[in-house]
Amino acid sequence: MKVLVLNTGSTSVKYQLYEMDTETRLASGKVERVGTPEAHIVHLALDGTKLDEPCAAPDARAAITRILAVLMREGGRSRASKTSAASVTVWCTVASASCVPCSWTTRCVA
Repeated sequence: MKVLVLNTGSTSVKYQLYEMDTETRLASGKVERVGTPEAHIVHLALDGTKLDEPCAAPDARAAITRILAVLMREGGRSRASKTSAASVTVWCTVASASCVPCSWTTRCVA
């Protein structure tokens, strides 16, 4: 089972994707400056591939949508591990789960 841990703050969203069967971190990163024209994503995949580029993130929902897009594309996570929306549980630390796309299993913690 894969678990995506999200920490959503007022101007950033940090994340880590884990394969719980092996307790391996598959990817990590953050979207910084959420809500500004200078928003950008920094992503590090298991194979060491790094992405650092501007992104449109007017709010936390847009930032999380961008994170999910990066994780789902080839090279966004471990190439040896298939990731799909149906196979990931999301743990988030946000005031409301409304920012997480509803197609993902979501557990919110205070």
